[in-house]
Amino acid sequence: MLQGRSFGRYTLVERLGRGGMATVFRARDPVFDREVALKVLPEDLLNDPEFRSRFQREAQSIARLEHPAIVPVYDIGEEQGQPYLVMRFMPGGTLGQKLAKGPLPMAACIGVTRRIAAALDEAHRQGMVHRDIKPANILLDAHGEAYLSDFGIVKWSQSAATLTGGAMIGTPAYMSPEQSEGRADVGPATDIYALAIVLFQMLTGRLPFEADTPIGYALKHMREPVPQLSTIDPSLPLALQSVIERAMAKRPEDRHATAGELALAFEAATSEPARLGVDSDVTVLEGGPPPRATRQPEIRTLRARRRGNRRAWILLVPVALGLGAVGMFVAVRGPGETPPISPGPLPSAVALETAGGQTAAAPPTRTPVSSPSPTAPPAGMGPEDAARVGLLWSGEAASARVGYDVAWSPLGDSIAVSSQIQAGVALWDAALGRPTRLLKDSTGIYGIGNVAWSSDGTRLAAMVDKDKTQGRESMDIDIWRVSDGEVLLRIPNLPWGELDWSPDDQTIASGLGIYNAETGVRLWAPVGEFGLGAFSPDGSLVAGGGRVYDVVTGLAWLTLPPHQVGSVSWSSTDTLSSGSWDGQLFAWPLLSQATGDPGSPLSAESAGIYALSWAPNGRLLLSGHLDHVARLWDEGLAELREFEHGGVVSSVSWSPDGSRFVTGADDGVLRVWGLANP
Repeated sequence: MLQGRSFGRYTLVERLGRGGMATVFRARDPVFDREVALKVLPEDLLNDPEFRSRFQREAQSIARLEHPAIVPVYDIGEEQGQPYLVMRFMPGGTLGQKLAKGPLPMAACIGVTRRIAAALDEAHRQGMVHRDIKPANILLDAHGEAYLSDFGIVKWSQSAATLTGGAMIGTPAYMSPEQSEGRADVGPATDIYALAIVLFQMLTGRLPFEADTPIGYALKHMREPVPQLSTIDPSLPLALQSVIERAMAKRPEDRHATAGELALAFEAATSEPARLGVDSDVTVLEGGPPPRATRQPEIRTLRARRRGNRRAWILLVPVALGLGAVGMFVAVRGPGETPPISPGPLPSAVALETAGGQTAAAPPTRTPVSSPSPTAPPAGMGPEDAARVGLLWSGEAASARVGYDVAWSPLGDSIAVSSQIQAGVALWDAALGRPTRLLKDSTGIYGIGNVAWSSDGTRLAAMVDKDKTQGRESMDIDIWRVSDGEVLLRIPNLPWGELDWSPDDQTIASGLGIYNAETGVRLWAPVGEFGLGAFSPDGSLVAGGGRVYDVVTGLAWLTLPPHQVGSVSWSSTDTLSSGSWDGQLFAWPLLSQATGDPGSPLSAESAGIYALSWAPNGRLLLSGHLDHVARLWDEGLAELREFEHGGVVSSVSWSPDGSRFVTGADDGVLRVWGLANP
């Protein structure tokens, strides 16, 4: 019994279970005061060179991999000759335990498939084949999000050694035909095959093939066709059958080229919106899901491209899809699962296969989502009016200090101001220039950040800080009903970030994902990214995390190079602009309509940029700067006017008719500008 024993600084609490080569404990890390999972090579296997080799190979694998859909590893060590790995503790258990209760909702199947596919594609890019994809090796965190684990029998793509004399390696119920034959040259396609079995099991609650022995499983994988989903559950979309059959094709070359391609094909064949997590109480948006995208999941990198979120306070670095935490884990097998077949030792020195880039990917295509019928933009101001713009009124700090953000109501009558002194959102009369109401939270607000109106002007969202000890790492989104000031929804525990409503007001982009504006459920998250917050005019794309994402699939559509982003804004005429803290301003006209590389953006230079906002008619761009100045630019990024403040201009916003704009600065002054001589 090892309970209570210390491994390094870790104290074992209880045994979670034993897998094919290791025992896993829940342990306590006193340094960080957190629970961890500690994986130990049992004493009875310490002298077995095969299992020591597997343990060493797993350590090598996790050292290579970095991905947020792989269980993070915190530490590697050895205690009195007994090696151990320390990983994030996953309180949600395994997918196998979840499936013991029956099939999963479609939204959960989509979420699990997307995350595990992204993790597999990263492993494959690093030259690794997992070879043991199964529900017991997919772990769930406290929010139900899936993580890939157990790299103990990973195969390196360029290893020259043969395996154990042609023996089978893996878990028979999930092994591809070539893996069942004991072939040494299995590649990524074998993981795609196994992922399809997991998908089949999530949809139906059962395995596609049943057998009493490993050989029985092998024969069925090699000879029998995939069972018809419709005979198990007639309610499943018929299009899913062809997706599963392709992914489980007997010949590896007939399967999907990547795990991500399988995930995308699966989503396209369903009638449910893509969401993360495995919770069964996810609410489907009224009116059904938006149209599916049909493009392949490759990521393209654009030339000299910049993006950002208004005051998102992040340093964006382009990364491969799903860059994040390192990880691995071994879980106890779920009910009814056969144990993996142990391989012989594999060499520890390997050469990594070159990851991608050998063949240029075809430009992706995209299907716009459903959005409200477009209306003609208001006339508003144009470049020819810039010289006539003057100050209409200003509000001083004595009334309500301007905080982090300002937002003009779509109805035109009010301006929302994040008021740090009053710890709430102050609503100012846009005509009279005075505060009229204050939206607060009964639980108390320590600080407040970005604010955003729904397009119909009936709801207002804000980033609020309820705990001053957590800082910007732990914020909430409060959504108020403006008419009576009632808090309709609170979305907790998000990092500080931008806010933006989708054109149809059904979702909100902020921080780490896209959220249902009625329920607060996170619909999807950009894997490993941070800071979503700018929808395209048709709602089909969202900018954030150094990328532009397809709203339907959650896949990266464009990748932007690194820069210190201060702001991002999308015009009604489909121009995406971004500004950086070092004063670089960029714009990509007609971006969401691009079918190929849109090429180099328009560019300009100025003082450090904190805020951007396009005029409703798309003819003028307003910016806020570190040098205490707001600036107007035309569509070609030619500077037209400067408007001075007494502090950093941290927020800017246009009136809905485009005839006025508001600027807020950290000197506590709110100013509204418009045509002095109409």
